[in-house]
Amino acid sequence: MNRFLLLIFAVALSSCSVEEIENNDSFASANATVETIGCAGPDNTKTVTREFVNENLYTAARIKRFYLNLLGKNVSREGDFNPSISEIASDYLENPLGDFSTTYSVNNNGCEDSANLTLKVVEFLDENCAEIAGADVTRNITPDFVQDELYTDARIKRFFLEMLDDGVSQTGTFNPTIAQIKADYLNNGVGIYTTTYSVVDGNCQDSTELSIIIEEVCNINAGSDNTVTITPQFVEEELDTDAKIDRFFLDLVEDGVSEDGNFSPSIQEIKTQYINNGPGSYTTVYTVGENNCQDSAEITVVIEEACDINAGSDKYVTLTRDYVQKNLYTAARIKRFYLNLLDAGVNKEGSFDPTISEIASSYRANPIGEFTTTYTVTSNGCSDNVELTINVVE
Repeated sequence: MNRFLLLIFAVALSSCSVEEIENNDSFASANATVETIGCAGPDNTKTVTREFVNENLYTAARIKRFYLNLLGKNVSREGDFNPSISEIASDYLENPLGDFSTTYSVNNNGCEDSANLTLKVVEFLDENCAEIAGADVTRNITPDFVQDELYTDARIKRFFLEMLDDGVSQTGTFNPTIAQIKADYLNNGVGIYTTTYSVVDGNCQDSTELSIIIEEVCNINAGSDNTVTITPQFVEEELDTDAKIDRFFLDLVEDGVSEDGNFSPSIQEIKTQYINNGPGSYTTVYTVGENNCQDSAEITVVIEEACDINAGSDKYVTLTRDYVQKNLYTAARIKRFYLNLLDAGVNKEGSFDPTISEIASSYRANPIGEFTTTYTVTSNGCSDNVELTINVVE
């Protein structure tokens, strides 16, 4: 939050008159001399009880993990502690109450920096200590909002404080400060700016992270995904030039979407894949926009032979138990009965699921009820199915 306020203040100062700025001298000074947060992140302090230490920080590995958790989110965990973790543990054994500070140093990709991390151990904490700073909060805003709404220090501070949960003290501190966040924004522009807001009440200290994501509004829309099925004959007759293929894919994009986007893989690559592999499923991702404001949709073309096989319509007949016993007493008779339920002209060489023998077993276990099988016919990789049901009553 703090960073965000600083950023807003900086933009406002550049666009407003001197009368509109409440602290112009402070801004100029900050712009020239404030040190931005380095690759080790900001300093941080956490207050816990002696009981917490004894129950949770009883090994060097646990102590190290505690200090590492005080670091910023993107800070390297491969740095060095001075004093070391073992030295801190020894100091605690000699005197378990007080501040246990260490300097954490990193040398990451040519960036050398350090941060002071402090574990403050007290005898007791208030019952609600863990809650006094409230929950972490993240908000999204635009550079225009920064310029139009956050053009004074007072407005910047108020914006951050209004991010806090109801009831949280507004006399806490920001780390990094608003001035540091402002300087960071002036140097880097749009991005994510996070500050730790800390409050102290007696022996109780708590903090919360306030983050501002400053980015341009992105209204780019590539439309919905789309899938169509065509035949090899259609490809041969209708898509016989590159221009026709390009037009075909663009027509699959939702109406109103810009046609200035890019296909990945390209249309030419899909054409080559089809020439090499023949019928199949071909998918490309159509992307519109640029940089951090983009959207995409998947366009899939399934190329396969037309399927004109037909298993007919579902059938449902009711028989008495007596009829079944007198007429359907062999697997062959049961199969013939089901086949006779099919529409005229349907191929009789299909398959049953469950099988006829499984249906007969089900009947023997319980002769009353519905006995349904799915009959499937297949030809040249093309299939269709139909449900056939015999309802046996008493």
